[in-house]
Amino acid sequence: MQIITRVLVSIRTQVNPKLGMVWTPFPATTVRAAFFRALERRISTEQTIEPTQVAGFNQFLNVSEGTDTWTYGIGIDQKISDKVYAGLEYSRRKQEVPVGDLEFDWKERFGRAYLNYLPHKWLSSVRNIYMSGSAGLILT
Repeated sequence: MQIITRVLVSIRTQVNPKLGMVWTPFPATTVRAAFFRALERRISTEQTIEPTQVAGFNQFLNVSEGTDTWTYGIGIDQKISDKVYAGLEYSRRKQEVPVGDLEFDWKERFGRAYLNYLPHKWLSSVRNIYMSGSAGLILT
């Protein structure tokens, strides 16, 4: 009896440009912008020396292997006091998601407003309002 195992391996090579900018126009204000492309790798090869974020925007997502993602984002962060921080963030993501022999286009828009309070060194409180293209407003 002979058992033959076929392993399908997809090899994809592409250039993934990444550009991030962080500007501090005032001592307590930070403006962030990013533009980058990422390709989701196999779980067995996910180890990388690439940073997980570009100017504060996450480039590694929990998406299907082989997904090609372009992300554009802008955000502003404000230090209100030593214990209170606030900010706004908006990003757009365009993904090409492979499913079998097919490829689907997926587009996301994501907005977030946040307020962080640090009453003690060992305790924090975070309030977020999320707006996404498909989910509407979410308060956490």
